[in-house]
Amino acid sequence: GVLLAIRKNIKCCEKVNKTANDNEIIAIQLRTSSGYLLIASIYIPPAAQLVNEVFEELYQLNNDRLILGDLNASLQLMGSNRTNSKGRQLGKLLDEGYLQCADSTLTTYTKQL
Repeated sequence: GVLLAIRKNIKCCEKVNKTANDNEIIAIQLRTSSGYLLIASIYIPPAAQLVNEVFEELYQLNNDRLILGDLNASLQLMGSNRTNSKGRQLGKLLDEGYLQCADSTLTTYTKQL
């Protein structure tokens, strides 16, 4: 599942709360000193495909956005040992400018054999 926790004293409004083809997403918008910021949390189960429209929708809501989540994608460019089909989809979103990776090439999960 997906979770986005916000402190009670932080004023925000929910912008997206839905599931699209097993892509679970919740997004809020809050006001900062420099304008509005959209914060989204996404969970995509291992067997589900990444839905581009979810990212396009977030892109249209606000130019200033932070997208976090567990996409269950493997992409060598981001430090994985291999690239899977979801990783190729993620790579395409990166190439098209919908996303920019903000973390290092740190692998977050390795299957124990």
